[in-house]
Amino acid sequence: MKTPSIYEVEDLAKYVTEKEALVEISKRWMPARPLGLPTVRARCRAAWMVFTGKADAVIWPGDQ
Repeated sequence: MKTPSIYEVEDLAKYVTEKEALVEISKRWMPARPLGLPTVRARCRAAWMVFTGKADAVIWPGDQ
């Protein structure tokens, strides 16, 4: 399921450098998309933060 997540920049930087947070796509190792927010309310909050400029959206590699 593709659901949004909210991360601080420092947390996201730490996440993408951990070995268990990698996935192989087309014979290349790339950051894996973390599990996201499960509730509609949390997803709406994340979308509102992007819409109002308080957060940025990230496009993950591959079809994650």
